[in-house]
Order: sequence, then C-alpha cells, then structure tokens
Amino acid sequence: MERKILVVGSSHTAVIAKAAAGVDNVNALWVKNPKRDDGPGDITIQQASEAVAALTPSDILAITWVGTYHNIFGLAQHEQPFDFFEPDSSEEPDLTRELIPYGTLHRQFAMTTGRDVVTRKIGGNTKAKVVLLATPPVKGDDDFIRAKLKLKNYRGQSIDEVGVTPASIRAKLWRLEMRCVESYCIDINAEFLPVPDAAFTDEGFLRTDLYGSDATHANVKYGAMVVEQLLHLKRGQAIQSA
Repeated sequence: MERKILVVGSSHTAVIAKAAAGVDNVNALWVKNPKRDDGPGDITIQQASEAVAALTPSDILAITWVGTYHNIFGLAQHEQPFDFFEPDSSEEPDLTRELIPYGTLHRQFAMTTGRDVVTRKIGGNTKAKVVLLATPPVKGDDDFIRAKLKLKNYRGQSIDEVGVTPASIRAKLWRLEMRCVESYCIDINAEFLPVPDAAFTDEGFLRTDLYGSDATHANVKYGAMVVEQLLHLKRGQAIQSA
C-alpha cells in the first residue's frame, strides 16, 4: 500500500494544499479555529482527529499549528521598544532599546508553546509518524509589512502610530520560537521539520519571491518546497535544516 501524507493545521496549510493538488497520496487540510467553526478552513478539530485516526503506522501526519507567537508578540512595535542578545550570535543588540534577558523570553515562548492542546489532540489520535512543520521565516521588508497589515491596524494597535518591530529583532524572535517548537516535539514524540534551506535569504529572512499576499504568510511556491520536503521524508531521505 502506498504511503500517505496528510497535512493538517493552521492557515499556513492553505498554500501547502494548493501545492499538493494533483500529487498522489498527499492531502492538506486547513483546520478551523476551535473558537470559530464557522470561520475559514476545511475541517474542524474533531474532523481532523477522525481523519488522522484512519492513518496507518507507515503514513505521515504533518501538523502546522504552533509557531506563530513571534508575530503576536513582536510584529507590531511594543510601547517599550526592546531587543535581546541571541546565543551563538555575533550580532549586537540595539542598546538604545530595553534589553530583555534571553532566558526570560525563552521561558515565555516555551510556556506558550507548551500550552498547545490542538497539536496534542490531533497528533495523539493517530498511529502515523507525526511531524511538526516550522512556520515560514519572517519577511525582512518592513515597508511591505506596513502596507499589507489590514487597515494598518494589528491586534488593536495602529501600525501608523507604533510602527513595525525591526526585521532583525523579529527574525530573532522567530528563531527563538522555532527552538521552542523543536524542543516541544520531544515532549509529544514528534519530529520537527525545519524550513527548507533554500527559502532563506543570506540575511536569514524569507525570500521575497516566496512572500504571500499579507504580512505573515508565504506563497504557493513556498508550499511546494514543503511538499517536496515531505516527499523526501516519505522516501526515507534526510531533510537538511538551516
């Protein structure tokens, strides 16, 4: 029997679904927000749990749900601008900003990731191999983000007034969160699937030709890169991380 790949998760799943259209034994479904079953998406969490229960031990279940806190936390400029030292980096933080200890941020992000119940519910209801997908890297073009934020307002904040957190800091927050997600995978017996190496610019941002139409999502071309990663995993080939 042919090994199947099922991708379920948040809005990032939409471009994977488009890229996977027509690919044999690969299916991707956007799970609706559990607080809004009438909102955008393909299936409810309950339906997702039922779908993954039908998978066999030889199949692959890929989940994209955690990994977006860096945008909630740091896309819009905080009223107290901050920065932080990043371990194993030679980049100096902006000393005109409030410096937050890395350990403090790590605890906050790890705690937020650990509160996730959706991934545990879906992943705990299958016999398939479970992998968690990294979310796309941040976009380095701050002007693009300002232009794309809906009504120039983000989570109740006027972007015209508060601005966007500088790209270098947003990238550090994303890397911090991906480390937390990777550690979380150990707790839930899942494998972490990193961003494809080729998706990054030399500076560590998402390539501009992979930008989605809004401030935070990637496009179908990026989705195709993730599908190719999953097909490599299906064939038992190694996945390189950045």
